[in-house]
Amino acid sequence: MSERWRFWSGIAIVAGTIFGVGVFAIPYAVAQAGPVAGLFWFIVVAFAVVSLHLLYGSLQLNGNSHKRLISLVGNNLGSKWRFIPFVSTFVGGAGAMLAYLIVGGNFAKLFSGDLLNVSSDQWTVVIWLLFSVLIFFGVKSVARFELIATGVLFLGVIFIIVVFWQNASISLIPQGSAANFFVPYGVILFSLYGANAIPEMVEFVGDKHRKITNIIMIGTLLPLVCYIFFTFGILGLSGSSVSTDAISGLSGLVNPAIIKIAALVGFLAIATSFVTVGLYLADTLTEDLRFPTLVARMIAVCIPVILFLIGLRNFITIAGFIGAVLGAIDGILISYIFLRLRSSGRISPLVYTPRLIPIILIAVFLVGICGEIVFLIFK
Repeated sequence: MSERWRFWSGIAIVAGTIFGVGVFAIPYAVAQAGPVAGLFWFIVVAFAVVSLHLLYGSLQLNGNSHKRLISLVGNNLGSKWRFIPFVSTFVGGAGAMLAYLIVGGNFAKLFSGDLLNVSSDQWTVVIWLLFSVLIFFGVKSVARFELIATGVLFLGVIFIIVVFWQNASISLIPQGSAANFFVPYGVILFSLYGANAIPEMVEFVGDKHRKITNIIMIGTLLPLVCYIFFTFGILGLSGSSVSTDAISGLSGLVNPAIIKIAALVGFLAIATSFVTVGLYLADTLTEDLRFPTLVARMIAVCIPVILFLIGLRNFITIAGFIGAVLGAIDGILISYIFLRLRSSGRISPLVYTPRLIPIILIAVFLVGICGEIVFLIFK
């Protein structure tokens, strides 16, 4: 395999993991806070996530090769701390699956239209049944198509950007409210976080520091650029009527065929992501808590739909919480382990990294956690 192929495949692994359902949440979140706040959070989160991915890459190349965060924490902080990344991984994964169900139901309704008299909530239950069968029987062949499905989603978003920007108007972009300044933070972090791709990418590319650095930066920033253009393209068309899933609010504004194509592309990406995350959660229960395989899969598939049925159906709130709280917890752990190993001289960073960088990251993530919790309580 040529080095160039490894390089671009490494970028595909990182960008493919990052690029997902979160792209549909960002326009609504930015609309609540306004374009200035949106751009501010794009910049802040991009700095934090790129830095974090580089720190994690450094850890993978310095005696912690190809280890999941749970193992990384256990090896460097002690086994008693493993429960923290386990909880953040499991709750975050279940929350992501819930988000997939919510948006998947909306997209299924958009695609089917009035052909079937089925509501989006009913579609959510239907697709949960279909996806859960695949997880319950361990159909990993579906999960193998995730990168392909993500590539289709990426091309679909590019198509939407090209089409929508031709008719978008800056004057329609909502100015938002200062009271909602914090809303985009967690959603963008949820959409851009992709640390779980770093071990796989490092294993694939090999011990090549400079190449891995470039892969991480390009693989993280490429989705960011698409997110920005997609967000303002949607807002320039929908204006203040933007929907929480970005697409359904375009009804009556663009050709219905385009909406159906967008809904279908999004649905296919969501389907593979749901199965992949579900199998990962089941494997986590099996490997870390020694649950029987069937019990682990049953838990993995049931928790998201239970959360949905008890009323957790706000896509934006779920995405924001996963990013600002659960993603931040992982970020704090990675930053602290890096700082600890760097201070003892046991690690060599991918790029020059002042001691202040991981400290700033920890501070940003802590403030983000507090801000998200306060916002949820008082909103």
